[in-house]
Amino acid sequence: MKEFIDNQYKNLFLWSPFVTAFGAALYFSLDKEPLFIFPFLITILSSAIILKNKNVFIRAIALFIFGFFYAMSFTQIINTPQIRDSFGEIKISGKIQNIDFTNDATHIFLNVPVNQINSQDDSNRYANIRLSIKDESNFNIGDTITGTARIFKPSQKFAPESFDFARWAYFFNLSGTGFFTNYTITPSQKSNIRTYIHNRAKSKLSDALVLGYKKSLSENEQKIWKSVGLGHVWSISGFHMTLVGGWLFALFYLIFRSISKISKRIPAKYPAIICAWFGLLGYLFISGLNVATIRAFLMATLIFGATICGRRMLSLRNAVLVFWIMF
Repeated sequence: MKEFIDNQYKNLFLWSPFVTAFGAALYFSLDKEPLFIFPFLITILSSAIILKNKNVFIRAIALFIFGFFYAMSFTQIINTPQIRDSFGEIKISGKIQNIDFTNDATHIFLNVPVNQINSQDDSNRYANIRLSIKDESNFNIGDTITGTARIFKPSQKFAPESFDFARWAYFFNLSGTGFFTNYTITPSQKSNIRTYIHNRAKSKLSDALVLGYKKSLSENEQKIWKSVGLGHVWSISGFHMTLVGGWLFALFYLIFRSISKISKRIPAKYPAIICAWFGLLGYLFISGLNVATIRAFLMATLIFGATICGRRMLSLRNAVLVFWIMF
């Protein structure tokens, strides 16, 4: 054990995510909000200790404290507007921020003034509401919808260790869910590329692997794909980023190799990597900026950067760097 610990002194940076994650996990495991007045200040002070102090144990304690209070600060910054009570019928009007096309219904994420769902909140904030529409209406992101809807506050967990939808909704900036009973659409003058691709393709394959809609398949279809061990193929992550990045790199590499004025001055792989990276960046935004896609994009960015700089592409340090960026 002593030999193992001595060997880890060279790799202490690799252990930093675990210590920080334990601090954040402790905060999120608490049943009640701890009473600390200045979590932002403590976060800044602990980060300063991490950077300045070279003592291993003091740094470890500072990393743990940083994780705890950073999670607290992050929670307070989100400040998702809350619905006091569910509404049987309510008139609502707002702009469509996102659309999730599923097999059963279409879910729109509506951005509305907070006073429409909470009369006691007279601030200028806006709230996001997820509403279901079952008909095949032609609407796009940016359109304004006005109508009557039934809205429900996110439900809390009904039993210990069960899923807490209210907590999930808070961190994803979702104030409530429901469905429209009737509505009118005011089209926006601006078009959205994701909605355009969906309307043009009308394909589950395009919805899942290009636009990142995870519920484009029916439950029976999902069971079939999961039973053969290929359910992950329908969720954009590292596999898809590798596939798209590899093909883009191969395409641009052949293009730059054929241009002698460029290939004689610099290796063709460098401009090919840069072009492939911009292609992956576009794919990231088209796919909806899901967490798994962001992680895969960051890993691809580090590998591309390591290749250009002549450093090792595959290392645990790259994984740690991605953790800190995601955190």
